[in-house]
Amino acid sequence: MIGIAKEIMEINNLDFSLIQPLIKQTMKKISEGDPNQLLTGPAKRKDVQTIQNHLKLIQNSDHKKIYQLISKDIMNLEE
Repeated sequence: MIGIAKEIMEINNLDFSLIQPLIKQTMKKISEGDPNQLLTGPAKRKDVQTIQNHLKLIQNSDHKKIYQLISKDIMNLEE
């Protein structure tokens, strides 16, 4: 997943270092509890507009499918 994120950032002329703090914080939080309870982001908030905006940035069709599948799975998690 991190490799895909790096590729998407590079395709969109964004520096991968911009999301490294997010990745580090995510890895730290995993040791603190249930990963499903620690989720944040547009899928957790059911923010369909932001998800659609993200999908516009993802050019690789396989990566789009992965993003859609993971987002759908997160949105379907029980509260």
